[in-house]
Amino acid sequence: MAEAFRIQYTGSQTTATMYIENNVLTLTIGSSTTTYALTNASYGTLAELVTALDAVTDVVCSLVAAGTTSSSLLNDISKDYKADIKTYIYTAGYSNYTSPKKICSIVRRTADKIQQSWLDEADAFIENLTGHVFRSTTISATDINVPSGDIHTSEDYAYLYIPSSNAFTLDQYPHVTTLTTLTVNGTSVTPTYVIIDGNTLILSSDAETTTWIPGRAKANVALTYGYPATSKEGILAAEYATLYILQTYMIKELMDAKLSGSTVQHMDVVITEGTSSEDATRREIISRMAEIEKSLPKKQRFALG
Repeated sequence: MAEAFRIQYTGSQTTATMYIENNVLTLTIGSSTTTYALTNASYGTLAELVTALDAVTDVVCSLVAAGTTSSSLLNDISKDYKADIKTYIYTAGYSNYTSPKKICSIVRRTADKIQQSWLDEADAFIENLTGHVFRSTTISATDINVPSGDIHTSEDYAYLYIPSSNAFTLDQYPHVTTLTTLTVNGTSVTPTYVIIDGNTLILSSDAETTTWIPGRAKANVALTYGYPATSKEGILAAEYATLYILQTYMIKELMDAKLSGSTVQHMDVVITEGTSSEDATRREIISRMAEIEKSLPKKQRFALG
């Protein structure tokens, strides 16, 4: 989703690394290792975690994201391909569809070789491509406009009355999973009386009001939307983002090799510009991404005429 914090070790030790696995951040400076349980109340927010890291001798850590952000949202970094915070200022990210851990397991490079901007770009590409958000996101009570074109009648769940204009599709919140509060035209509606069908909210006959009223700020909602990381959609989005970034990384490696006149080696394959091995790998990635695109849900787009 974005940058969480930046960190670097500036002391005299020759090595300093960091990784994040299973909700534990591990910081190793020289032969000294310290762990921070991200579920611990002392490090539960990014502000608390950054304060603790910045307090370590010769470590400079600065907050980028909102301090109230949960530390458990940080992207994983593999213990096998740790971030080098001695040589580089490392930028840790959070809530991306994929993670440095997944990417580094393929390219076999340390996490500091994977730029956070690539992860954010991959997320934006997926969301623009599909019109969907594939991470679980919660919003507090928010006024929303109710366009008349998004109101319709659903008889799928009617049992005691003939419904009229009882269904409203929220284009801005695809795949609603939980409705916490709802007010329609000033009337508070009990959430359990609302039927959630994807991103459509259907007012049942038990609801305090059974008709959506069009207009600006005619409703107020608090809800959770998006797809859990463990859902089919979440897994596909993570794979797509990983492949997207893998392409970016390979292009960078090839350009670096071209400029230096050297070769690039991924796993057991030596890659130089235009080689058949590199071309075959790129084709496999593109083919798999095309398959995933067919499986990812997409927002309906209608055209008149």
